[in-house]
Amino acid sequence: ICLQMEDYSESAKKYTVDTVFIGGGTPSVLPKKCMLDIFDSLYTNFDIADDAEITMEVNPATVDKGLLKTYRKEGVNRLSIGMQSTSNNELKALSRIHDFEDFEDCFDDARAAKFDNINVDLMFGIPHQTYQSLMHTLSYVTQVAPDHISLYDLKIEPGTAFYRNYDAIAPYLPD
Repeated sequence: ICLQMEDYSESAKKYTVDTVFIGGGTPSVLPKKCMLDIFDSLYTNFDIADDAEITMEVNPATVDKGLLKTYRKEGVNRLSIGMQSTSNNELKALSRIHDFEDFEDCFDDARAAKFDNINVDLMFGIPHQTYQSLMHTLSYVTQVAPDHISLYDLKIEPGTAFYRNYDAIAPYLPD
């Protein structure tokens, strides 16, 4: 990715970047040195506006307070935390590597690291999810008051484990 940024830097010389989104998965799983290299390449190869919104997606199980402070120091000013659900049973059904308690720690650590623009990703249509468990998740997330909430439906895409095991999970999907 650093080489790609270098390759495209010349064609972007006359532009000022006002939005950076580091996501599309779990970039926080990368070793700290790799992320620092990416940030260095970003600032070396592009003109980043002083007030640019720089967002990074994180999984609650792949960050700690120290890493969040590093991201903040590197210019990340908006965090997107993939909570999905308050139900550990639902998180397990999604094969998530975090549990609800990991989210609570992550959110508190993010606020302690001075993130004042936090998005929380939620999901509906999860196996074993009920109306009541979804309402519990929504109630909880509004109480912790993130700055933005994204609510996505579970899409079962061809080629994924959910797709291959659809017959086995179909009875557990909400109607």
